[in-house]
Order: sequence, then structure tokens, then C-alpha cells
Amino acid sequence: MKSAKSKGNSSFYNLDTNRNKISYNPLLRLKLVSFLILLWTAFLVFRLLSLQVLNPEKWIEWANRQHTSKIQIAAQRGKILDRNGLELAVSVPASSIFVRPAEFEHKDLIVKVLAEELRMEPELIAKKLESESPFIWIKRQIHRHIAEKILAYNLKGVGEIEEARRVYPFAQSASTLIGKVGIDGNGLSGLESIHERLLSPEKLEVSVYKDALGKKIIAENFNHQQVVGENLQLTLDAEFQQFASKELEKVVIEHKAKRAIAVLLNAKSGEVIALGQAPSENFNLEKVSSREAFFNYALQGSYEPGSTMKPMVAAMALNLGAVTIDEIFNTENGRFRIGRRTVKDVHGSSQLSVRDIVVQSSNIGMSKIAFKMGKENLYKGLRDFGFGQSTKLGVPGEAAGILRHMDSWAEIDIATHSFGQGVAVTAMQLTRAFAALVNGGFLPNLTLIANIPITNKQVLTPEVSTQMRDTLVAVVEQPNGTGKNAKIPGLIVGGKTGTAQKAKTDGRGYASGAYIASFMGFADGQKIGIDENFVLLVMVDEPHGSSIYGGTVAAPVFRRIMKNVFYTLAMRKKL
Repeated sequence: MKSAKSKGNSSFYNLDTNRNKISYNPLLRLKLVSFLILLWTAFLVFRLLSLQVLNPEKWIEWANRQHTSKIQIAAQRGKILDRNGLELAVSVPASSIFVRPAEFEHKDLIVKVLAEELRMEPELIAKKLESESPFIWIKRQIHRHIAEKILAYNLKGVGEIEEARRVYPFAQSASTLIGKVGIDGNGLSGLESIHERLLSPEKLEVSVYKDALGKKIIAENFNHQQVVGENLQLTLDAEFQQFASKELEKVVIEHKAKRAIAVLLNAKSGEVIALGQAPSENFNLEKVSSREAFFNYALQGSYEPGSTMKPMVAAMALNLGAVTIDEIFNTENGRFRIGRRTVKDVHGSSQLSVRDIVVQSSNIGMSKIAFKMGKENLYKGLRDFGFGQSTKLGVPGEAAGILRHMDSWAEIDIATHSFGQGVAVTAMQLTRAFAALVNGGFLPNLTLIANIPITNKQVLTPEVSTQMRDTLVAVVEQPNGTGKNAKIPGLIVGGKTGTAQKAKTDGRGYASGAYIASFMGFADGQKIGIDENFVLLVMVDEPHGSSIYGGTVAAPVFRRIMKNVFYTLAMRKKL
């Protein structure tokens, strides 16, 4: 059989039927490959032209989005200042140490150096370095000199970023009120949180770069010292605050108490001058011991006030005209039966005037005053003095206390409310109400922020306020008064002691052996030429020392704080 052959080279391939093989045409194949190369080259040229000439901005922006992004880092916060301009909270430069695992060469050396300089456990650092992240924080916001020592080792992959760190120059003094800032610069509690938008209204935007896997690596060339926050000036006096804090710490130790609280107000303006508690956390430290460290007991805690309620109830009765200051009541020699309950006085008397009922702290006398007022007037008077409602100081979580509606009261409740049982108050409520007794009869609206105009509510006549001032001075000045340990030579001092049983946590009865010792008083500097009128409450929770009584536990603390306050005012006046 003859083989068939193609003529010429027009065919792409030759078919050999004898061998059953296909042989390719080299020339035609070369032409095809060359055409494809030219086509691909043309596409690349067009693409480069499009990216670099026709519309470069679009593609640059697209590339940036793929490889860079923005994160927000807290800018330097505004300062928190006291009424005299002293710094209560301020941001200072600090250093944060990081590691990039992809860059370091000597892991063991890095662990050793960082553990020694940062005083961290080597195991903790080694565990951090096991992370697959391209950027690892080791320790943030340390002192600059420590960072400089670390950088001096020239460890590849170890670096430092400068950040702003929040510092509290007066340590734990008023720390619960001022609050704490988190590691990223956000207010976590107290005034730092409440006024977050003022102190840090904007965040510092920082460019970051991404690796091939899209993981973020923080850029190091940003200006952390850009100050965007405004300053916040308070009504607090830092020096007076320190006096209070130190005395509270001392009384807690001396009397083995659970805690102690102090509230110092300007009786006329309603400005909060000091607000302390002990124990109190130092927020300069890295870690907070517990959530309880953020709890402000003067504003968020409620307790039965006991005898410190008596002056307010007596003032209500005087203001109504239900009694007069010299009116005599039969105080039943210390025992008074109300239904199935018996009201008792520690020191029984047969007859006492309204003034002496307050001075000698008679439960029976107060009960009879309350009965003469009537349930409706007693309830309304307590509400008018601000009990059972927040002071609206602007601190989140502020308690309203407990004042049950009068419709739920039994006969015995009229008596117990008159001497501070069956009702719960906050330390701030009580101090505010006391201010009305001695400032001319105005219940002040309270403020923590300097230069805020305040309106007051008239709850007593000036005449009743004067009568109550004189009565409260007698509590301190008279030999049989319970507040003689609060006396300060040269000052007009008045007040009221309280030794209240603590209610059980379930609300059923009173805890055995648990008391609250308190002294609530005022000091006036007219005699020494200082026109200031302050009210101060000192409350000691569960004292277990040599005494449990407000007159012997809390009154001396009041005396020492007020004495320091007026001595300092006198020194400032001389300067």
C-alpha cells in the first residue's frame, strides 16, 4: 500500500500512516509562541501604564489599604486638678517594651535580660514569645530609665514605644473618687470615667503596617505627646484630703475597724472639699486587688445612721412649730413601751427639754417628738432633707438609701425613724442634711466641679438653724454632752455622736457585736478671723478596739482633721 504525502508546508503536521506518528512543524510552533509572548507583553505594558500613568492614586490607595491600616491609641489625657491647681492626676511619658519574634536571634538571652530588668518571671516571658503574633507586648508603661537599660543591650527584635502613663501624685488619697485609667488610656472608674470625653475627647490615630499574613505591626513613629484632653478642676482641696486620708488610716489600725469614711463639705456652697475612705487603693500600682477597690462607700454604701439622725428630726419639729426648743418631755426614766416593743435610753432621765434630748441623745425623747409631729410630717421632713433619694452629685452608682413610704410604717417605725433605725442613708446624704442645720437652713446642691453655680433649697427657717447650731455646740461644750472629744480651742465646734447597730445583710435584725461609730459636726472659724464654715462626717465601721462609741472613736478623728484644716487656712492667709 502506497503512503500518502502532503504537498508543501501548509499543513501544521505530517501524518505518516506507515509509522502511525505525528511530526510537528517547528516554524509554525515558533510563530504561535511568539504571538503569545507579544500578547502577554502588551498586557503588562497596558497594566503598568494603567497603574502608573492613567490612574495611580486609585491603585496607591488600594495598595495602602492592603498593607497598612490605622489604629487608635489614647492621647495624653488632661490633668485633674484640685481647687488650688495641685495635680491629682497627670499623664507622664513612659516606655512600653515589645518583641518581634521574626527578628530576634537569641531567644534565651532575650528572656534572661527582660526577666532581670523588668523583674518578671522568665517562664512568663518565654510563654509570651511562643505567640505566633508578629508583635508582642512584654511590659507596658514602665519607667524610661528601665527601657533605656534594656535598649542598651542592642537585642535584635526587642524595641520600645513611648506611651503616656497616668500618675496620681497623692497616691491613694481620694483614689476611689478620682478613679483609674486602663493600660490603653481609657477611664475605668470614678471621675476618670465620668469625664472621659473632657479629659480625652479624641484618640491618637496611628499608622500600622501588616505583614504578608495580614497581622498588624504597630508603627513606632507617632507623636504620643499630642495633648487633646482638657483639664478638669475639682472642688477638692488636696491638702485637706490628705489630712482626712491619713487620719482614717490611723483610726482603722488603732481600732481594728473594717473601714472608715470621711466627708468634708463647705456648708454654705455645697462644695465637696474632701471625700476619703480607708483602706483605699493606690492606683499608681499596676494591679488592683479586687473590684471592691472601685467602690465608693461614702456615695454607694448605705447604713443606718443611728443617733446622728436626731438633730435633723428635732429641727423638723421645731420648723413645723410642733415643739419649742425648751419644751419639756417625760423621758420615762430610760424605758418607754410602744406596743410590744420597748425603747430604751442608755442614761435614763425623768424629764428633758428638746435641747437636752439632742445633747444627751435620748431615744425616748426623740420618739415622743416624732409622735407629736405625726407620721406624715416626719416622712415629708425626711424627704425634704434629701433622704431616700440621690444627692445627684453625678457619680454613677450613687445610692439613694432606704426610706420606706409612710404607708408601710407601723407605730414603732415612727419612733425608730426618729433615732436613725429602720432608715438607711449614705454618708454624703447625711453630711449634706447636716449642713442645712448650721448654714441658715439651706439644703445645698452638692458639686465636685470647681466654679459651678449652685442653687439651694430652704428647708429650715434661719431662726431654727440658729437654735440647732447652739444645741449642737452644747453637745461638744457641755460636760454631759457626748461630743466633748471634738472640741477645738479657738473654733466654734458643734456636732452629734452616733453609735448605731449594724443591720444584718439579710435585713432581719441586727448583727451581734457590729456597730458603726460616727461623729457629724461643724467648725466655724469666725473667732480666728477665718470666714469658713465646714461640716465633716467621720464614720468608723465595726471598731473592735477599746471602744465602740462615736464620742470616743470618731470624735477625736474629727478634731484632728478639722484642726489641721483651719491651721492650714490660717497659714495660707498669712502668706
